[in-house]
Amino acid sequence: MSAVKKKLGEIAEFITAEKAFYLLIMITMISLPLCELLVEQHSRNFEGQPVIVEAAGIMGAVMVVTHLVIHKGISYYPTDVFFALLVIFAGLSLAFTEDMLSSVQGYDYDEWLTHFMAYFSLMYAGTMVKDKKRRRNIIRAFVFVLILQGAVGVMQSLGSEFTNCFYDADAATELHLAYGLTAHYNWYAALMTLAAGCAMGLCVFAGSRKSFLAALAGSALGMYALLATETRLALLSLAVLIVFYPAALLIYKLKNRDSKLVKPALLHWGALALLLAALLLLFFFGLGRFRNKLDLTISEMNGTATFSQDSEKIFGSSSDSSESDESAAAISQLGISKSGAAVVNDTALHSAGNSYPDNDTTGDSEAPEHISVGDSEAPEHISVGNSEAPEHISVGDSEAPDYIDAGSSLFIPDSGSDTDTHYASDLGLADDADTAVQTGSAKSEGGLLTPEEEDPLNGLPESEKYTAFDNFATGRGHIWKYGLACVPSHWAFGVGLDNYRWCFTHAPDLPHDTWSQGKGHNELIHYLVTQGVFQLLTILSLVIYTFTVGIRTALNAEDKQERILSFILIGMVTGYFVQSMFNSSVVNIAPYYWITIGLVLCKTHQRPFGYRNNKNKNKTKIKEQAE
Repeated sequence: MSAVKKKLGEIAEFITAEKAFYLLIMITMISLPLCELLVEQHSRNFEGQPVIVEAAGIMGAVMVVTHLVIHKGISYYPTDVFFALLVIFAGLSLAFTEDMLSSVQGYDYDEWLTHFMAYFSLMYAGTMVKDKKRRRNIIRAFVFVLILQGAVGVMQSLGSEFTNCFYDADAATELHLAYGLTAHYNWYAALMTLAAGCAMGLCVFAGSRKSFLAALAGSALGMYALLATETRLALLSLAVLIVFYPAALLIYKLKNRDSKLVKPALLHWGALALLLAALLLLFFFGLGRFRNKLDLTISEMNGTATFSQDSEKIFGSSSDSSESDESAAAISQLGISKSGAAVVNDTALHSAGNSYPDNDTTGDSEAPEHISVGDSEAPEHISVGNSEAPEHISVGDSEAPDYIDAGSSLFIPDSGSDTDTHYASDLGLADDADTAVQTGSAKSEGGLLTPEEEDPLNGLPESEKYTAFDNFATGRGHIWKYGLACVPSHWAFGVGLDNYRWCFTHAPDLPHDTWSQGKGHNELIHYLVTQGVFQLLTILSLVIYTFTVGIRTALNAEDKQERILSFILIGMVTGYFVQSMFNSSVVNIAPYYWITIGLVLCKTHQRPFGYRNNKNKNKTKIKEQAE
């Protein structure tokens, strides 16, 4: 028995050593893109990454808990408390969820409790890595991710795809958008914000000509890949990153008056600024990218933007192209008049993700595999009934419902499914006005509702459906409005872990909207709505603490390399955090962000509980000895 106990003790010490936490980080970072590169060759897009992160969550939680249990008398740090609170509030959100099936059986970009355990465990693991060589190796892992993901993104921007975009594949292919080895170009922009931010930081603080040129090349790759997503998120991220360093260096100089570090760093930053300016000129004027985004931003500022504005540019840009003819022929198969893609334009395209439908299945008979609604004018009304209908409708540059099942009648389950199900009434695909819809969320006598009763927004002109706030940021205002409406009644633990979609059919004082989104498209709002105010306060406190420790380390650390590393890491966190106010963190991207936070909060740079008391005792002891 003593031998078994001794062996278990040895295992416990092994899995809680600094090297074990370091390996957990490295394996997770490297395996995510490599796994996706392999599985996509077998048409199994996005199947491996959620499982990798789940495994990291289970193993990481075991390691952290074991460390806290077996090591008696150790110093405790604020990150120990943050880890416990984050896991507890995520667990309570799951326990009190309004839709348990959606919270535990989702897939694709859905996040499970084990995924959140992975995020928090990887953050904790980062705090445990104190060895300078290992910390530098983690930075090298970010460079590896930059090279691999960036190279794939560049190939995609040039029209060479050997992988498939999991969401909005047609838009990515037609417009040559970069998405790398991720499921969507918005999420790719989030990942490349971290990777490009890392390269830019290495460039600013390069100590030799060789390292400067290498980091400058990496920065060029990261900047190009970000811009190749053709998202406003990319522009926002690059703006934050390019402004961060001169501001940080100015503060550093005022604090330390260290011109030896600041002067070359500013010169290197100037080279980055010129490089970014050249790339922006290339994309705006040489390649003609981002012009529609500029028009959209202007229209949002003056209050004339609509959910469908991006798609209108595609529908109306070329009426005599062959793609237009193919689109018209495909639409005619459905019996759709040319006078009205307002429903496609208006409902299927209004979303905050700058993407469009993945799989819209309709009708009772065999459907054609693919319809690409291209550059021709789109119809205002779709009436399908039992006729032949498309299996896949691709319609523009805005995210829309993933799955629509329609026929002579519908059954709508009481709770959301694991496939982000949307309803046929959303596109007006009912046979006639008598089509019955059975729903668990709102039932008339006998449990049957017409599509108009089920979705009060359906059929209304867009100007009556949505306010200027709804239309803000390609419909993000609409997503935020429905989520925030559910906060007063679910303020403590939210509507349920990763259960944002529930809000669109249960938000009080708002009409039932069968169009919905599974993510809040704002990281803080998503945490507030799905996990409650206590989790939001924990997240905000952690972010504030991260910046506090990071800035203090960058300004005051005795080791120059640690000061530089802290600058780089804080820049990465800043860029990611700002873009996350308009983006969604997903299972194959978020781990990198939480690892970065953990590296900033290395326990070497934190102050343990009782630090001030111990400091005062030491001062008193030194004084007494001197006397």
